[in-house]
Amino acid sequence: MVSHETCFTFAELINLKIKKMETTIKAIFIDAQNKEVKQITLPNEETLKSVYPMIGENCSLVEGVTYVNNFDLLLGDESAYYNGYNFGFVLEGYGYIHGNAVILGSDNEGENADVDQYLFSQMQDKIQFVEEKVSEYMIKKVQSSPFTFSAWDI
Repeated sequence: MVSHETCFTFAELINLKIKKMETTIKAIFIDAQNKEVKQITLPNEETLKSVYPMIGENCSLVEGVTYVNNFDLLLGDESAYYNGYNFGFVLEGYGYIHGNAVILGSDNEGENADVDQYLFSQMQDKIQFVEEKVSEYMIKKVQSSPFTFSAWDI
């Protein structure tokens, strides 16, 4: 007797087997220090562990900064401002991010997945690299603004 609790089609079984065989995933590395956006390959297992040294030598806690689309998450150094990074980037639609970052892809079930080529090309156009801390960057933005700010506005 066949149980109907877990029935898969042949194609679904093949896809499950292929997914388990995948040992790496494609991600995006935003190297703000060297002003580069590059596609990288990370291990599918212990992915987060491999991200820490890329984000920064002093990184002790990685945080999910923002989703860049429905499923892909931008990870950065939780304490980047305090870790002495004098570089970062501005992500269009989000704002200033200290240090380096990695974008990890995921599927609709929350499992690791490759970041697609289209997102990679989009990120290159949506990032502006900055060689200063956010406080210095914001002061320059406010000073160059045509609007007048008072202490009550900040």
